Amino acid sequence: MSEAASQARHSAPSHLDEEKLRLGFWQWQPAQRKLDWSAGVYRILGLEPFSEVPAFARLIDMVHPEDRPHVGDPTAVHDAATGESRFRIVRPDGETRRVRNSVAVHKDAAGRTTQLVGLIRDVTELSEGSPLLPGPMTPELIRAARGYLDWSANELALKADVSFSTVRRAEAAGERHLRDGSVQAIRIAFEKAGLKFVVDEAGNPGLIAG
Repeated sequence: MSEAASQARHSAPSHLDEEKLRLGFWQWQPAQRKLDWSAGVYRILGLEPFSEVPAFARLIDMVHPEDRPHVGDPTAVHDAATGESRFRIVRPDGETRRVRNSVAVHKDAAGRTTQLVGLIRDVTELSEGSPLLPGPMTPELIRAARGYLDWSANELALKADVSFSTVRRAEAAGERHLRDGSVQAIRIAFEKAGLKFVVDEAGNPGLIAG
């Protein structure tokens, strides 16, 4: 595994975080043609975590037939900073779920794509077109945001111009024990990178790209 991928794995939320937030992460390294799924991706697809080798073909096969023409190749967004799609999947047991898939493209200093990091979320319980309002930065979501962007805690501290200990407090207790200025600085750093903390119609905090 590359150093960048290793950092992303350690930054990503735990299995319990993923289950609570109904999301999962995937990573694609073009040079090695290597795909990784977190336990959350398997759960969203209705599969036992790590029960099979991750494959985009497997995911495409599970996309609802009516949505398949609109999904395309998840690895074909190399020239963009981010990409996003919504589609339905049909689990092996026949259950249909609606998911939202966001993709971040990471490049090296020469502009070559080094990896894609995807965040896939089960949004079945949400109404189509339901409004998303600004939401809290929970510890789980901050870790999820860092994992998606492949940021270390130090990188987040630098981008938000806050101390490393402030980032650690945020990831331990959320925004409750931070000064308003620190909360705003961390939120702005993520928003500049294309991520927003939101709350859905059911009151569940979440994370979206865009």
